[in-house]
Amino acid sequence: MQATQPAAQAVKGKPARAGRSTETRKRNTERSTLAAARASALLSGDGLLRLPEVLAVFPVSASTWWEGVRAGRYPASVKLGLRCTCWRAADVRALIEQSAKAAGA
Repeated sequence: MQATQPAAQAVKGKPARAGRSTETRKRNTERSTLAAARASALLSGDGLLRLPEVLAVFPVSASTWWEGVRAGRYPASVKLGLRCTCWRAADVRALIEQSAKAAGA
């Protein structure tokens, strides 16, 4: 009889893991919490929001957000550089209010 192999192999002295580590989950939770806190603070003023901050207050996927921007359902972006895109907080705030009215109607 042959010995069965474990489902996940250990790699060079590291124990086998089945998924994301606890540290990774904790770090991702902290990032999303910080993005939500920053976004809610900026929504009260007239600043600019990066994509993670927008998605923290308007819960859709990134691909759905970009599709909505292209289709004109969501606010147009503001390019600050080649790889830096933001949205005006006032535009995102208006979108949230508009969505809340549509959902209540």
